[in-house]
Amino acid sequence: MIYYIIKKMRRGTLEKSKLKPKDAIGFTLENKAVQRRNVVDEVLTMFKSGNRDVNAAVKIVNDGENGHQSNMVQSLEQLSDVLCGIGHFSKAFDLLDAAFKYIPRDPILHELIARVAFIMENFDKCIVHNKKAAELQPKLCCHNNSDIGLAYYRLGIQ
Repeated sequence: MIYYIIKKMRRGTLEKSKLKPKDAIGFTLENKAVQRRNVVDEVLTMFKSGNRDVNAAVKIVNDGENGHQSNMVQSLEQLSDVLCGIGHFSKAFDLLDAAFKYIPRDPILHELIARVAFIMENFDKCIVHNKKAAELQPKLCCHNNSDIGLAYYRLGIQ
């Protein structure tokens, strides 16, 4: 079976995929320096079986990564890429928002939430989370400031 590759999203750009939700489990990550985390397939299997509880999914990620923050964020990024790639933007947003309770001071998680919010055209949330990410990493925030400006611009043309 041929799997379509989902290209990595960054700052509101997404290449549309023809991947069906049931085929998302086991698809390959092309041009990724890291392999898919084990908990990602575990969560996708849970979603495929009909249990789409994001709090349970975040608990699986937390337990599977032993509470290690950077591994959790990496798993959440991979999950949000898959979910957004198959058109489940609100589920990806809910998943990241639920993870926010576990790791509220991670700038990368805020950037992920802002990215999905931008794609969903929820520019207010995008601005809020980009501002939080910029506050948490003041020396590395120029891309956050750029994203904030872009979100304000998009708000102005609506």
